[in-house]
Amino acid sequence: MTPISPHSHLRRVALAAALAVAGVTSCDSEPSGPTGPGTIVVTVTSPNGPEGAAMVELSGGIALGAAESSSGDVFVEHGAESSRVVVILDQPGQIRFTLRSGNVGSPPNVVLVQVAGGDNQLRTSLDGYDVEVTAMTDASPSGSRRAP
Repeated sequence: MTPISPHSHLRRVALAAALAVAGVTSCDSEPSGPTGPGTIVVTVTSPNGPEGAAMVELSGGIALGAAESSSGDVFVEHGAESSRVVVILDQPGQIRFTLRSGNVGSPPNVVLVQVAGGDNQLRTSLDGYDVEVTAMTDASPSGSRRAP
């Protein structure tokens, strides 16, 4: 079992507190392009620079599966109508994760729920954040869309 460092413990505590907080940033446009199984890449761009962690909620989409990030830990909870993904980076940076999908032609709507800065403090506002969803079939990219 990997020991939990005080730094990552603070992020986990901050994100546990974020479960009670709801922000609103949603995706409404539909991408065009190929369909079929593939990978959805979700990228959060911050007006504050490098971030430490984020929680997003995904709804819709088809057969959403495992999520991963090359720069931190990812926790996923799939529900009947939505999924929650928490990304905790090893070092502050841009929040980005991939998610398997049964049909990238029907990507999920994404809502940014909460963000913790590189100092492990929850952001008081989600104004200015941008969430981009890029869908790629197992063969090639199929399109992207941004949340306002």
